[in-house]
Amino acid sequence: LLLNMFNQMLNNENTGAAALINSISVPEYTWWPEFFKEYITGNVFNISSDAFLSRIAGLDELHFTDETDTLKTFDRTYPDLSAKLCRINISQTFKEKGKLKFKIGPSSLNLDYVEVLVFGLINDQLVFINRGTDFIVGELGNYSSLVACVVNSGNESPYTGNSNINLEVKSNFRDWNWPYVNILIWDVDVDIEAYSPYYNRRDTFKTQRITLAHQPYIVSKKGNVLAAEKDTVYDWDTYTSHAIGEVKISIDESNYNVLSFALNDSSNYDLNINSWKFEGFNIPLVYQSETHLEQRLENNVQPHITKLEWFKVEDAGLTGERQYRLLKIVDDSNAWIQITWKDKLY
Repeated sequence: LLLNMFNQMLNNENTGAAALINSISVPEYTWWPEFFKEYITGNVFNISSDAFLSRIAGLDELHFTDETDTLKTFDRTYPDLSAKLCRINISQTFKEKGKLKFKIGPSSLNLDYVEVLVFGLINDQLVFINRGTDFIVGELGNYSSLVACVVNSGNESPYTGNSNINLEVKSNFRDWNWPYVNILIWDVDVDIEAYSPYYNRRDTFKTQRITLAHQPYIVSKKGNVLAAEKDTVYDWDTYTSHAIGEVKISIDESNYNVLSFALNDSSNYDLNINSWKFEGFNIPLVYQSETHLEQRLENNVQPHITKLEWFKVEDAGLTGERQYRLLKIVDDSNAWIQITWKDKLY
């Protein structure tokens, strides 16, 4: 490698940066961040962690001290093939909170060529924790402080360019910002069987348009799976209802598309019961904000449904109850599936 580099330079074929890049067969965004990971942890040269820490200026330190410190940014200009260090000082209060989120931006950057490496200081030694463009560092109590190394692997001959890179460090956040979820299927045409035990009579109603919905679930997140169980009494103005059920949703964390979902929901009030099971897959993200997330699939939804069962009981007064059961989907051309997440209940 070194011989190849120096030959290119001696023969005036390339500058030092170009000779280095041309001598390595893998992309810069692979080996350049890896170099800094090994360099900072002392695996390239025997350099102490204190030597790196002592070179971080006061303006390159972020402080998380009290509850008002929810968002800190480290905005700098980076030459081609460069890196900068930022120290994150954490009070005991924040160590007890347990987590910080690191995110690289702006989104207009080619994030294949930019990432942040995070190290923790343990017994005066920097140890590698994680790397990427958007991730969470937990168990902050294990470290006396953190160091972020923002690496710019971007380059273009003659390697004199610059990139403005923003590191955002956020605290006091949830793993999942939208814990309240509703799953709905709208305007699907189905055949329904109606049964009256009083008359012992069954009727089939063809092509009935229905919409199925439920009260929100409050999910918890484990990996890429969000799940919840519900056993709740709702006290409405004119009646009280009891809802039970469970929901489980798997998401693609890179784009928030829903990979699969399963809902089993039932509610009853007085002598009325509404129960349904709904399972499906591959529902794309259509909207995202700080307070709201939504996946939706419109028209031709049946190929994405693996189960749809619905059963309803209505109080029919003197003749007892009347039962309804979904037989089959007959038309989904106007239907859509919608999964809505919110940060607040209403």
